[in-house]
Amino acid sequence: PSFNQIYNGVTAVDLALGAAVVDPKTCPTLVVSTIAGCGNILDLGPVRELTGGNLQLGPEEAENATFGFVLKLAQNATVSVDWWRIERTGTIASLSRTQLMQNYVDFEDKFQRDPVSGRIVAIDRRILNAGGNLMEGLEIGLRNNGEFMGTKWSAGLDGTHILNRQSRLLPSADYGPNEVDKWTRFQDLTLSW
Repeated sequence: PSFNQIYNGVTAVDLALGAAVVDPKTCPTLVVSTIAGCGNILDLGPVRELTGGNLQLGPEEAENATFGFVLKLAQNATVSVDWWRIERTGTIASLSRTQLMQNYVDFEDKFQRDPVSGRIVAIDRRILNAGGNLMEGLEIGLRNNGEFMGTKWSAGLDGTHILNRQSRLLPSADYGPNEVDKWTRFQDLTLSW
């Protein structure tokens, strides 16, 4: 983690009146309605949302494996292929209120409650160590060089082909489906070719 991710101060902001927020413990639909337990919790009093640094933040960790080979096709021409796999755990993330509510069982400690009434008084959205991701791919390289009319030349072509990318919100969760060619919460797009 960076210095700021650990040591930035905590900012507490009251959620705006008019926002529709329910108690995920009592409202499985997560939608404000007339169903018992699904009323807007802001009608009961202010709710603060906490953001900022987290002194309990741990490092991201990764395990990787690679295997590759190089073929010499001619005196000056080579082809290289490397397969790789990287699994990251404890990824540093800032989860949205919606993500915390949808996974209430796993993030119950992020919802601070009044000890007397039990109502939510704060939602802790500070940076945390979340699940992780798994990626596999191929690195392909072509190299050639020679001489033409007294001039030495060389050419190279390198490419990466992502075979698999999966992620999970929690360390205890299973990996989701392959995300190649899909926009993800990591805000990048892995295209196949």
